[in-house]
Amino acid sequence: MLTLRPSRRRARQLLGVLRHPVEQLRLWRAMSRARRAGIVATRSVGARHGRFKYIGDYLAAPLSRRERLAALIYHHEFVARHAAAHGDALWRAPFTLWERHDDERRHHALLLTPARLAPMEGEVELAFLLDGQRLFTLTFALVSGTLIGAADAPVLLVGGLQGGYQVREELRYAARANGEIAAPTLLLLAAATLAEALGAALLAGPSNRTQVAAGYVVDGRSSSLDYDELWAKLDGERTAADFFLVDPRREEPEESEVSGKHRSRTRRRRRLRAALRAEMLAALAPATGRSHPAGPPS
Repeated sequence: MLTLRPSRRRARQLLGVLRHPVEQLRLWRAMSRARRAGIVATRSVGARHGRFKYIGDYLAAPLSRRERLAALIYHHEFVARHAAAHGDALWRAPFTLWERHDDERRHHALLLTPARLAPMEGEVELAFLLDGQRLFTLTFALVSGTLIGAADAPVLLVGGLQGGYQVREELRYAARANGEIAAPTLLLLAAATLAEALGAALLAGPSNRTQVAAGYVVDGRSSSLDYDELWAKLDGERTAADFFLVDPRREEPEESEVSGKHRSRTRRRRRLRAALRAEMLAALAPATGRSHPAGPPS
């Protein structure tokens, strides 16, 4: 007689339900509400076992299974509450945070969508596109700060950043066209601005050790960016749990701290970043119920 044996993945999922039945019910309810808001993709790779992502590698390397489950619950409850209070415009993918046509009429855009490229690194992704081609992606989830050694307040936790395949020339072009601001920097600026608009206390991210894909190796090399260096450039504060915290509303360094030969370039980039942030806040205002400040002085 033919017997049907569950796959190893299904067995692990069943075990997860048996170990955390109350939390699983809470997650199912939160994801159902979030799905109605459009934030949970229904046909993506990650969605096929979205409720059970916490069983394997997810979001950050040192998190326990219970912590990964708590992160999923927190994110979807946050999204459901936000959609109930402010409507679903932000979560109806894709949401355009910023776009422009450069002097050569090429189209640059930052889009917010459910996580599809790297669902193991979070629930939502910010993508930078040039003429519709994805060049770089940042994936994140909204979690409690206690998860990473911070205060109990909403935190936008970046799970990872990934560049596109064989797009080096396009990345160089995009950086030149955007005042020498590289695509990863644009995405981090967008993440910080989104965190501010959503009322998150902090922008946070992993170190080289805690990034969930840091141990993956391709052609003998790590597939990850240097996250320690990335967050150090943003003056990130390292926690005891080995994550980095950044105030999304942080002030730029004083001009006196910049050497004279770089002061003009620094001033120009600072004005450009301020203008980009103002444009993103203006785009986010109707979808988040928050007013945005006036643009930077000319």
